[in-house]
Amino acid sequence: MDMLELVDLVGAVLGKTEDEVEELHEDDCAVDDLLYKRYGIDLEQFEKVAKDLLKLTPIVETAITGTKCHAFVRGDEIIARAACA
Repeated sequence: MDMLELVDLVGAVLGKTEDEVEELHEDDCAVDDLLYKRYGIDLEQFEKVAKDLLKLTPIVETAITGTKCHAFVRGDEIIARAACA
């Protein structure tokens, strides 16, 4: 999971619109502030939790390459992913 996916995941968890998520990509402090207000954690701590939870997500196949991975999804969109172990 890279930083772009991580911020996308934060936006999804917090119910942000696509435009609001784009703004979050430009402002690391805003991401930390939102996470702290909601959960009392910063982005680094959120990343650790997300990576641990990612192992519990279903295995999906990407549309373009057919790669199988664990992923957080919303509808038919992959928000964040990690290669299958």
